[in-house]
Amino acid sequence: MTIADRIEEKIRKIKIKDGKKMSWSRMATDLGFSAQASTRWKKDIIATDTLQKIAEYLDTNVGWLLNGEGSSAKINNTESSESNNESFEKKQMDNNARLAFQGEGRKIPIISYVEAGSCSTVFELDSTTEYIVSFNEDLSDESFALIVKGYSMAPEFNPGDAIIVDKKILPYPGDCVVAQNEGHEATFKKYKPRGYTETGTEIFDLEPINPDYPILRSNVQNLRIIGTVLEHHKKLRRK
Repeated sequence: MTIADRIEEKIRKIKIKDGKKMSWSRMATDLGFSAQASTRWKKDIIATDTLQKIAEYLDTNVGWLLNGEGSSAKINNTESSESNNESFEKKQMDNNARLAFQGEGRKIPIISYVEAGSCSTVFELDSTTEYIVSFNEDLSDESFALIVKGYSMAPEFNPGDAIIVDKKILPYPGDCVVAQNEGHEATFKKYKPRGYTETGTEIFDLEPINPDYPILRSNVQNLRIIGTVLEHHKKLRRK
């Protein structure tokens, strides 16, 4: 089960037990978010502080929502701490994996393709803004996240996946980048440099991974590199 599956299970139990009118969109608005914010939550794109609020709202604990361990009923802080410690020790004993993240995570704002295509260095963030947590300490202050749309980068990147882009990192050949297209929106493709014009302007292609989609060429279309993709957050299982 995913985080979204466990949230759905709690919503269903509350409906049955308490007879309350409960839904994803109502939960989002009750917590101070827009109703549309729940569509991202259903894809497991949930900031850590938001997940804490959801856990409190559903009267459950974050540990259970994250990995299904322990009880789905809300437990006190002492029990929660002990449960988290046990989970931590179990993960340390597993030789097939190691703890990759230490310290505080950093919230990266999820913006729209229109906002990304504006090439602005300052994004308008408010209480409805969603975030993705990254533990990459090298990300600059001009980093942002996008939700993948369409299948041009499938099967490696699928709709609903999230990518983190750094505007200050110059791409190498073969890197995935986000670029501004002629419609002043962002497009997500692989970067392939082809040389320079006589005036020194770089010529490059933006290639999709999916061969069914066309290649974009900077000498044919007005393209501008916005940033380089440094992280990919994806689901391992889809419904």
